[in-house]
Amino acid sequence: MARLAERQLEQLESSLRRSESPLPRVDSARLRISIRPHGRNSHKFVVSNVGETPARNVSFMLHPHGKGKSPLVEGDYNDKFPAPVILPGSEIGALAAFSFGSARAFDVKLEWETEAGNMVEEETYVAL
Repeated sequence: MARLAERQLEQLESSLRRSESPLPRVDSARLRISIRPHGRNSHKFVVSNVGETPARNVSFMLHPHGKGKSPLVEGDYNDKFPAPVILPGSEIGALAAFSFGSARAFDVKLEWETEAGNMVEEETYVAL
């Protein structure tokens, strides 16, 4: 499911780049988040910079969609975020420990600072 969602997002982004009247871009750092397998029985929330400029002071907040708790391993998240910088084409992940009591879908708020020092907040959705 996660691979299909990533592939669909890539196709949508490609279509937007080819559009006849692209929106002017103030900043071209673009972040996306996914849930990926990590090892045999664990996962990671992975934040990727798919833009053209670095994103600084990157963080994210999970809000479980529906019932269930956040599986985010807080100690690992706190060690890595806010990430000082995520360069274009780079990514950083935080461990997740999914259990029967964990939510499987999340509203996510990504926050980062542009090269010009402007704060960006973006809301998205991710599911296991």
